[in-house]
Amino acid sequence: MIGAVARRIAQLSPGRLRVAVDGLTGAGKTSFGHELAAALRALDRPTMRASLDDFKYPWRHAREHGYDRVSGEGYYRNAYDPTFIRLVRTAPGVVDLGEG
Repeated sequence: MIGAVARRIAQLSPGRLRVAVDGLTGAGKTSFGHELAAALRALDRPTMRASLDDFKYPWRHAREHGYDRVSGEGYYRNAYDPTFIRLVRTAPGVVDLGEG
């Protein structure tokens, strides 16, 4: 299945493409993204990966704001830094899928 998805993506354009993988926590988005990037590289398409996991607030942020590390609420409130995500996502030349 990964190979078929990679071939379909590669056929969309010979140029740079952005691919987003969305899903629930624990659904396998990161694993799917790694496998898809590898399949695209096998088709001679350069790739670079970016994951929201790279944009989480540090745990000191949770302590400073009184969030715990065990509840769903604490995780949700401290999970991602939306300002940094927007800054990087909209920067010129940013590619959202692949591995460098």
